[in-house]
Amino acid sequence: MESTWSTLSSPDPLDIAERAAILNRHSLRLFAIGQARSAASCSGEALQLYHEAALQNPGRYELELTAAMTDYGRMLREAGRPQQAAPHLAEALAAYRRHLASDDRPGTRYGLVQVLRAYGAVLHDLGQTDQAIRHSEEAVEVQRGLAAHDPDAVLDLAAALGQLGAALAEAGSAEAACHHLEEAVATLRGLGGEPRATGELASVLATLGTAYSEFSDAARAVSLLEEALALKEAQGPRPEGAIDDVKATAHSLSLALRTMGDDARAREVRARYLDPTEEEPCLPAVRTAAEVRAEIPPVTEEMRAAARRTPGGYLYAIDPAFDPQGEVPGHGVQGAFHIDTDGEISGYTANDNYRPSPVALRFPPATDPVDEAAQLALTGYGPETAVVRALESATVAVAGPALSATAPHTTPRETAVFTSPSHVPDGLTTTRMSGAELLAALPPQAVIHINPTDPVTYRLDKVDRADTATASPAPPPPPTPAPPPPPMSTSPALPSVIAEDEIARLCARYAAGEPVLDQLIAALCRSRVWYITADGDGRHPALAKVYDGRHAVHVYSSRAYASTGVLDFAEGAELSEAMMTDLLDGLPPSTYVVINNEGPHPVQISASALLAYG
Repeated sequence: MESTWSTLSSPDPLDIAERAAILNRHSLRLFAIGQARSAASCSGEALQLYHEAALQNPGRYELELTAAMTDYGRMLREAGRPQQAAPHLAEALAAYRRHLASDDRPGTRYGLVQVLRAYGAVLHDLGQTDQAIRHSEEAVEVQRGLAAHDPDAVLDLAAALGQLGAALAEAGSAEAACHHLEEAVATLRGLGGEPRATGELASVLATLGTAYSEFSDAARAVSLLEEALALKEAQGPRPEGAIDDVKATAHSLSLALRTMGDDARAREVRARYLDPTEEEPCLPAVRTAAEVRAEIPPVTEEMRAAARRTPGGYLYAIDPAFDPQGEVPGHGVQGAFHIDTDGEISGYTANDNYRPSPVALRFPPATDPVDEAAQLALTGYGPETAVVRALESATVAVAGPALSATAPHTTPRETAVFTSPSHVPDGLTTTRMSGAELLAALPPQAVIHINPTDPVTYRLDKVDRADTATASPAPPPPPTPAPPPPPMSTSPALPSVIAEDEIARLCARYAAGEPVLDQLIAALCRSRVWYITADGDGRHPALAKVYDGRHAVHVYSSRAYASTGVLDFAEGAELSEAMMTDLLDGLPPSTYVVINNEGPHPVQISASALLAYG
């Protein structure tokens, strides 16, 4: 570190690119020792200098600038700021694709793999599972090509396979996940005892073991997790502030052992690696409907006494949610015991129409109206429309950044929602918002996962219909099995009356992950745009300060996209019109340009990208 700062403070003049390179190397050293926040700060400074260097020398530092964007995005994500990392990584990905079109060298492809993996990880953090998997799959494909000609690239191929396998496992694609993870393990074993390969092997073994544990092969899971734990122990202490991989793997191993029924070994693992005073994890007590229907209720002495009083009759087993002395619907009867002529219980017949209640399934007590409605809908005791109505009236925690029509980022099609603080996992970043706002912000065919980390989770599929927003309460369930719940419907979003222009269409494609950044920039630079001014100055745009200390300017490809609310941006705010190229003349290169912030597909890119095009 002393050499870095002594170089920067040297009386000998350094050009901007040299200072950027020094800061970038320093950020990588900080990152390597686990100081992600300091590394991100240093990397951000390096990136800004590279932007300036690229402007002073067009075409000379493009690859360095693109690599710096990738590094900055990786470090922001590691510092717990994935939503801020996303636009930098998206821009870096588009730039690498542009470079490859004219210069298909291995070094450029290596950079492409790095940004694909980093962007895939960020998309996963933001709940955009499908896009995360697509980027991880492309990373594996490109890395295979590199590994075919360069033995040094084989280790990175194994790492890319491990990341893809982990993403597939979390998405529930068990077979595909295990296939890629097994390939990663075999590849890493073939590299011998190289230190970095050993560390990667430990990580992949832990992921594969956890996958097998969740997909009902506890014996295989235990074997893999034990090997992973031994390798991680041998690696020594982790950097300060890093996740304790040994404890995390020991926790997974203890759960797998308990799934196997080996409680004694599970206790040994927890006593050795975890806090022995910590309460042991209890496997979820929740049962499946099939398990409850298949079981024969235990016969008690009280039941035998009742049978002796009614020879030749039946003794009914009632779902615990109902009072046996009260009115019980047909679907609330689990089955019937036969009583012979001597008053003895002689057999049992299950009720094919029985519907186990949340109580019978041992669901935890509902924490709120949404949780209650979801439990009832999940078991067929309530309609899905009740879940929608409860959600519309609730305030919930949404995983990741806020979802709204004004947020300059892509709205995911799969969203995790937590209905009370007790459901939110430790360390997860969430945004509180009303259920009505959430439903309005999500696109048609979106999927809402309610309390996805709990033993009882509910999937709500949003469809573009409008027949249940004001629906009357559904009648009680009939005594026969209820049909599948109807698809979700919500209050429809107002249909757009704005014909999307070329820029809006390109924004939509860019937001969906297509490599159209060059086309979008070209369209902007030849177009007139609307922008916000303040204090009666119709020439200079009003600037907003955003999350990382940089400024943002809001522009609109159509006056119709700028809602009246944008004029609350600043006192005396007005809308003005100009050529985008003229507007750029007075903007610092580090400024963010937010396009159509109130429109259907808002997008955020840096002014430096536009200036470089010009």
